[in-house]
Amino acid sequence: MAPSIRVRSRWVLLGLTGATVALFAYLFFRSANPFLAPVEGIVVVGGKPGKLAQCTYGRIWLHPDRVKGNHTPFVPVGELGRDGKYRVFTDGHPGAPPGWYRVVVLAIEQRDRAESKKATQTLLVDRQYTEADTTNLVLEVTPVSSPGAYDLNLR
Repeated sequence: MAPSIRVRSRWVLLGLTGATVALFAYLFFRSANPFLAPVEGIVVVGGKPGKLAQCTYGRIWLHPDRVKGNHTPFVPVGELGRDGKYRVFTDGHPGAPPGWYRVVVLAIEQRDRAESKKATQTLLVDRQYTEADTTNLVLEVTPVSSPGAYDLNLR
């Protein structure tokens, strides 16, 4: 004996409801992460705040420091402005998960040479800061921080 249309309709409705709830839960937890702490600061190179004024490309990455127990799968990233200011984002949302990070900074000045039609690039920070394995910059992201807690002084 075949199930009635009424019973089949209930199963279909139940399945659609479950799928809808799962979709909303996925979208909510993917887009609104309550575990991100705001991270912003200033990068100063060689004690001179204006050293990055010629920067045409600048980025800062926070690589989780696994040795210090940070096992987040994310690498928060921020754009570095000509004034040295940065703000970090994780998966498109402002902030970073709390924990220890190794900080990578890349700041480049690009100049176009009209006579040779070639561009030259100059690294504005010491090369050691451009790789997660060689940088000595570390910081701990905490849920609450004081102003200037994430300012970085590079030699």
